[in-house]
Amino acid sequence: MYWRGSHDIKELLGRVLRERAAEFRGKVVVDVPAGNGVTSAQLRAWGADVRALDLFPEFFKAPGLTCAKVDLADALPLPTASADWIIFQEGIEHLPDQVRVLRECARVLRPDGRLILTTPNTSNLRSKLAHFLFEAETLKVLPPNEVDSVWVTADGDSSDGQPRVYFGHLFSIGIQRLRTLAKVAGLDIVTVHPARVNWTSFALWCLLAPWIHARSSATFRRSLRKNGFATPPQAYTETLALMRRRDILCSGHLIVEFRKSATATLPTDARSAQDLRDVIT
Repeated sequence: MYWRGSHDIKELLGRVLRERAAEFRGKVVVDVPAGNGVTSAQLRAWGADVRALDLFPEFFKAPGLTCAKVDLADALPLPTASADWIIFQEGIEHLPDQVRVLRECARVLRPDGRLILTTPNTSNLRSKLAHFLFEAETLKVLPPNEVDSVWVTADGDSSDGQPRVYFGHLFSIGIQRLRTLAKVAGLDIVTVHPARVNWTSFALWCLLAPWIHARSSATFRRSLRKNGFATPPQAYTETLALMRRRDILCSGHLIVEFRKSATATLPTDARSAQDLRDVIT
């Protein structure tokens, strides 16, 4: 976690990528949404074979590269197992079907390929407080509404002749849901990279850290007893660790690195349909 410096996600992600620059040489790297092309240009300078994708390719300005138009609500226009890396910046919080896009990322990645995903951190304590009080992402913005959070294209833009509807941060996602949906898609968290501290969240953490630790331990033990687990499943231990991590509770952004599983199947400890019927009855 960085204690000073820029809050700009481009700069924060740039630090992460610069530390891995040698790993991109000669690799196929997908940059989506590519935006104005700053990341794509840097990846190309490091020797990567860049595939830039964005809903608005007209804003892409990286010299020597082209950007293909893509709607992330649709399939990615890339062959299966064709990419070594995907850099997925500030996009998932706009998408209603998040497991679909994560599955598309897993499909496009080669086995053991990496996905680095960034999104505003709704798992930090300031965002948790804002959601508790107002159902807002932060205390500085209104809750989602049709003026700020819904964007409509010109008539006839979609295949059925109707306008397409896009969304602002209507589907903001925290680390726990992101981890779970990624697991379903066949992606495992490798690490959560450092981001810039949010000072309001840090002040709340200083006040609440002992309670967070005690309450998360109690909830963990209760879940074990309720489900009859003698040994905690990996999902529980990973979830507990994420609940307590200071950098997640106090950072303004999530920068999460995933690895594609060797076989993109449902986790072995997922509930079966029979388990679900038992719980309901």
